[in-house]
Amino acid sequence: MDIKFTHRLSYKQARLTVLVGFILGTLLSLLQIGIDYASEDASINREILSLLEISHNPASRIAYNIDAELAQELTLGLLRSPAIISAQLIDNNNTVLASVKRPELQSGYRVISDFLFGAKRQFEDRLYLDHLPNESLGVLSLEVDTYAFGSRFLRRAEVTLLNGFARSLILTGILLALFYVMLTKPLVRVIRELSGRDPRSAEPTTLECPSGHGNDEIGVLVKVANQQFENIATEIQQRRNAENRLTDYLGQLENIVSARTAELKAINARLSQSNQELEVARSTALEMAEARSASRQHEPRDPHATQRPAGDDCAVTRRPVECRTAATAVDRSRFGQGAGRIAQRYSRPVEIRCRATGA
Repeated sequence: MDIKFTHRLSYKQARLTVLVGFILGTLLSLLQIGIDYASEDASINREILSLLEISHNPASRIAYNIDAELAQELTLGLLRSPAIISAQLIDNNNTVLASVKRPELQSGYRVISDFLFGAKRQFEDRLYLDHLPNESLGVLSLEVDTYAFGSRFLRRAEVTLLNGFARSLILTGILLALFYVMLTKPLVRVIRELSGRDPRSAEPTTLECPSGHGNDEIGVLVKVANQQFENIATEIQQRRNAENRLTDYLGQLENIVSARTAELKAINARLSQSNQELEVARSTALEMAEARSASRQHEPRDPHATQRPAGDDCAVTRRPVECRTAATAVDRSRFGQGAGRIAQRYSRPVEIRCRATGA
């Protein structure tokens, strides 16, 4: 199972970590740049004041002696400083002893530097001798271009930001590799083993825990998964056993139903045959009863009368017959039970008795 690189957990973790680290690094870099800015802004005044302090005594002696040549050399020496673009030495009579200038430096970062530090700064130093501090000998004026300091500050700020970006990129690579080795690779291995497992198999399949992860979250995940696989295999086996028992019970039930059906068919056949026999017996009994009734109509009414033909020594005697005229109204079930007795009763032969006559 292949997962896209951007969807991997290691990439997401590394991306989130690097994003947080980048934000924190940027904030710390900006804080560092802010501190450096305050220090650089103060260093401009500090360096120029230090330069004025160094030039104070020579400039005071030049102004005291009113030496224009030395004044020119001094101002040219001050102009060699990258930050100074103008130097002027004036005596106490407002006479300019020396004045030098040079153009400002131009750069694309000058706008930023001028915004942060200002375009120019003016500095003046009152000239006097140490033993005559109250007597002013003149003024040394300096004009400072802040871009000399601002360019250095901007270069340091650029290096600081680039350093932060480089740290973030290096941290991204390191964290990505660590997360892949410690997290993504073991999980991918477990996923492959899960994908290769046959879900229809009743045999419990155990997953192998990646080395070095027996006691962490991945190891616990593998243990829980193996336990669940064992439970699933046990449930599948129990279900199969129950299905087999149910199949056996269904087979036995079908056999019992088939046997009972055959038995019921046999009973129905016997009942049908018995009904036919009873119907035949009823019909026979009715016919015999009708025949007996017809024969009784032709006999004498006196049941004890005897006929004795002439010259015949034998007398025919008939047993009294009880007529049952309501036989046809009896219920078929009750008639069926007595049909045999009726048939037996009316099927008896006529008794013929012979007796001898006296001579």
